[in-house]
Order: sequence, then C-alpha cells, then structure tokens
Amino acid sequence: MPYIAGPEGALLPLPRRFAPGPGGPGAVGVVDARFADASSARLVRAVERLFDRLGRRNGEAGLKMALEISCAIPCPEHPQLGQPEAYQLNVTDQGARLVAETEWGVLHGLETLFQLATAPGGLGCVAVDDAPRFPWRGLLLDVARHYLGMDALLRTLDAMAQVKLNVLHLHLTDDQAFRFPSERFPELASPRHYSRRELAELINHAADRGIRVVPEIDVPGHTTCWLVARPDWGTGVTTATRRFGVHEACLDPTSEAVYAALAELLGEPELRVGVLGAGRAGKQCEADDQEGCRTHGQAPFGSVGDPVRGRGRCSKVQSIRAVSPAVKSLQGPA
Repeated sequence: MPYIAGPEGALLPLPRRFAPGPGGPGAVGVVDARFADASSARLVRAVERLFDRLGRRNGEAGLKMALEISCAIPCPEHPQLGQPEAYQLNVTDQGARLVAETEWGVLHGLETLFQLATAPGGLGCVAVDDAPRFPWRGLLLDVARHYLGMDALLRTLDAMAQVKLNVLHLHLTDDQAFRFPSERFPELASPRHYSRRELAELINHAADRGIRVVPEIDVPGHTTCWLVARPDWGTGVTTATRRFGVHEACLDPTSEAVYAALAELLGEPELRVGVLGAGRAGKQCEADDQEGCRTHGQAPFGSVGDPVRGRGRCSKVQSIRAVSPAVKSLQGPA
C-alpha cells in the first residue's frame, strides 16, 4: 500500500470513509467527555485511558476539547463474534461527537480519535464512518511452544486494541507444554502454566478493549506432554520433549476412558475447541481404529458439539459450553 499523506495516513487500519475538512481543534491534550446515552464502567475506563495517553503524548500544552459519546446499546460482559462494531466520529472546531450502536464501536472510535489527535499537525476537522470489513480480526500467540509472561500478554492486548484487532487466539497446549490449569486433571499442567487468576485477569483486560480470547487445545495428536503425565490415555510410550516438529504421541481413539476424560477437561471453561487431525502422529489413530473414529465422530463427547470430519482422521470442531465460573471469561462463540 502506498504512503498516504495527511491525517488519514495516521490511521491504522484505514476507515471505510474519511472526509477531512478545514480547521480543527489542533493539539488536544485533555478531553472533556460526556455520555449522551448509555454508559458503562468499561466505557468510563476507556475514556480514562484516552485521557492518560493524550496527556503523555501531547502534554500540558495540549488544548481541552469537548467529546460527546452516544452509545445506543450496553453490551454483555464479554464480546462475541458478529457483534456490531461500527462507529461514526465527527470532529469540528467546537469538539467531537462519537456515535456507535454498541460499546465495541465506541472503543474503536476512541482509538481512531487518539490516532488523529496524535498525528503531525494535531486534530483537524473530519468525518469518519467506519465498520470492520472482517468480523474475526485475530492474532495467534503460541504460548504452548514459547511461554509468554502476563506482562507481555497484557501489552499485546493493548497493541491489538490500537489497531482494532478483536480476537486473541491463545494456543495453550501442544506436544511441548500444557499451559492450562485444569482443575479436574491438575497433573497435566506444565511447570510454567497460567493460573486461573491470571486467565481471569487476561480475559477481563481483553474484554475492556473489545477483544475475545479464544483458547486452543489440540487433540488427538499434539499431546506428548499430556501422555507424559497420563500414559494410560495414549497409544504408546512417549517422553517429554521441547523440540519443534512432528511427534508420534496420540490419544487412544479406542478408549472410552479417554473420551470421558476429554469431556470433563473440555467442559471446565466455556471454550471453542478446535480438535485437530493427528497429522503423521498417532498412526494407530489412522490405521487401527477407523471405525472408532467414525463412531465418535458422529457424537463426540456426547452432546457437547457438532462434529466436522477432516482429512480422513478424527478431526472435529466442538463448541463446549461453560461450566466453570473460575474461567467463565473464556467465553463467546467462535
């Protein structure tokens, strides 16, 4: 994409419609905000973050500007797929007005206002009409293979919000590590894993910024670390590994005990779980029990979700509903 000069060049992503005009408030350091319609603690915190960021960027020399925020619908605690995210932002010499159907649109509009207010030359008169082109705008972090501390995760969420990404795909388990703190099977957790308190903090931080956290837990392959702790669930003997690449470990598709354990494990939080094909791993999954795969592919884990066949193996996609209040924040259909 070629460089875009002027205030529009300060925006990432580019809005659907951008109409600049002459004049404007200039260097804004303080915003005097009021809510014309619905408000919430989340929106109040978002405005406070805007105050803080503008003050740090434009300092005491910045001017004070009036901002009216009109939000038609208060939103649930956590964002969901397909939610309305459109907003309209109008800036004149007298101040700015931000209009959105939902809180999520207001959050995006505040980010646009910050980008414009900190652009070279200051905030000019402009009319912005914006809505996302894609409902799923995500970033994947593979914390199973490369552990990231909470500070890094929270900073990542802040950066995602600035560019209006709305899904953090958190890859919690793979051959190398199991970062999820299972209450039912605590022996699965790797020495470095996230506590339930940390996951709750992560989800609340994300929801404050209009972001969903979608965890990934891989089965039947990609389960070496599982089988080190629970060899009775596997198709063969395995040892702990930190290397990247293909592994032979696979959950035993012939064992009803494995399906029962998975139902308990995946029922702990409300998850959208992608149950991946085994790849080259777990040859017995492909060769020795195709009938078992077909049987459980029709009704995996009882009634918890709808199966999706894939690549001739035990591949399914499940929608698991919440039962654990401790991590109920991992919610929202994907």
